[in-house]
Amino acid sequence: MMEQDTIDTALSAGRSGWQRLGAHSIRFEAPDLVFLRVVGDVSPDQLTHLFAALRRLSSRAGGVCWLIDMTHLGEMPLATRKAARWHGLDGQLHATAMFGASLLQRAMATLTIHAGRLSNRGNGHHKTRFFTSESEARAWLDGVRPTPHQLGPTE
Repeated sequence: MMEQDTIDTALSAGRSGWQRLGAHSIRFEAPDLVFLRVVGDVSPDQLTHLFAALRRLSSRAGGVCWLIDMTHLGEMPLATRKAARWHGLDGQLHATAMFGASLLQRAMATLTIHAGRLSNRGNGHHKTRFFTSESEARAWLDGVRPTPHQLGPTE
């Protein structure tokens, strides 16, 4: 329950400071960016809490963009990849930019994303790209994110 409270705090509208999710850090950058720094392994429970919170934020913000720092990513066990496929976020995300991933991590993430899309019931596909640096990832997100009037209602 502690992790759920922490992630809800991190993703609350108007909150911009870093919050913890296990070893990972997360923050919301208004109006629509969720920045996740992954450190070490990602558990299925952490992923499930994260996706549920992103859905709640997306419903308030009209969709979100996701910036993921994978520089210090550990393992994504099979159970975590299955949770990602089961709890996919298409329909809630405008775009996802990941940076710092190794070739193997990019391959695993790509397979997980595609598997999630195949099992998703046609709710749309968000744009996903990998980058070497945070600045490249942010520049791409700035170019593909909806304009403020396209984001929908906000609180």
